[in-house]
Amino acid sequence: MRSVFFLLGGALIVIVMGVPAEFPAQSGSAKSALPYFVYWLLSALEGWGGKYSIVALGVGFIGLAFLLPPKKSKDR
Repeated sequence: MRSVFFLLGGALIVIVMGVPAEFPAQSGSAKSALPYFVYWLLSALEGWGGKYSIVALGVGFIGLAFLLPPKKSKDR
């Protein structure tokens, strides 16, 4: 779950802030449909707080990924 939150937060930041101009659109951006679907759901927040509200949510997802306890393996 930690990796899902981390990747989703990072992908949201990349989608909103855009990819640098020297890279093609497919090379560094999120290739999965899940981040774009979550961005589509959160796009209503852009009218309320601007694009940086979604960036703040992405940073929050990354922070949550670091705060969640690591998964304990059963073979220990």
